[in-house]
Amino acid sequence: MRTVITSGCFDCLHEGHISFLEKSKALGDWLIVLLNTDEYCRRVKGEGRPFQDFNSRRDALMNLECVDDVLRLDKENACMWLAKEYPRRAYMNTWRFTKGIEYAQQNIVERLMCDNLGIALVFIDSGSPLHSSYFNLLQ
Repeated sequence: MRTVITSGCFDCLHEGHISFLEKSKALGDWLIVLLNTDEYCRRVKGEGRPFQDFNSRRDALMNLECVDDVLRLDKENACMWLAKEYPRRAYMNTWRFTKGIEYAQQNIVERLMCDNLGIALVFIDSGSPLHSSYFNLLQ
């Protein structure tokens, strides 16, 4: 089985998110979304965020046909989760980690973690002008 993992806040689920998740799922058999907590979203996106609480965001994601599982990222970020879980599960299948194309030129910590673990890091263009920074412009 080919497992695809992504992470994020997915606050105000929109067409860009959905396209990104569908394209992520197309890379494998099982799509896991590591969903950030409300506290994390507030810390990285600012006061007043998230617009939707964790349970609402999780439920919306689980209602998408392309999403197979949503896991809560409590005190850890995606890299910490990968470092902990991959060694225990790597023998089972091939893993890929996806990020939006807007991160491709950035020095993101996931790049180093994926390189160290041998996980393919794939940057996906959702084909939509909507992504997280779009909502920052509205504020």
